[in-house]
Amino acid sequence: MKKHKIFSNYINLQKDYSDLILTSVLIAVGVNLLSSGITEILVGSHKASLMIIGGFAVCILVIIRIIYYKLKGLCKTARIEGFILYDSQSRKILPVPEYGISNSIVRYLDCSFAENTSLEKLWNSDTINVFDEKEKETYNHPRLPVSHSGTLF
Repeated sequence: MKKHKIFSNYINLQKDYSDLILTSVLIAVGVNLLSSGITEILVGSHKASLMIIGGFAVCILVIIRIIYYKLKGLCKTARIEGFILYDSQSRKILPVPEYGISNSIVRYLDCSFAENTSLEKLWNSDTINVFDEKEKETYNHPRLPVSHSGTLF
């Protein structure tokens, strides 16, 4: 079944709004319990500590939930199939005209080397022109060896 972009965007937007409303309500309940507990302290009631602890717990749980979902969205893995041109003598990746991924890689590496010269030293100390042919059987293509340059790439 083909997904319609309009409907999927609408459903995602609706989910975001429902999460926002749920978070707002829970924070309001937590703050209400906290403020009621503080008021009870002024009156001298013994149930004030339970209200403060309950309100604080609700607020903390909501904050933990927000952090969890925000961090969960940051952990993404993407597999990009493509090619690069690597000059083994100058140890540079060459840009390929009209090929965005290759040009972006060249630009990102150049910027990172300009910011941090130790990254460029690591890049030049290792090589990425030797591929691990043993892993070709497992992954159906050769893979970069584990090295500083391979990690930077």
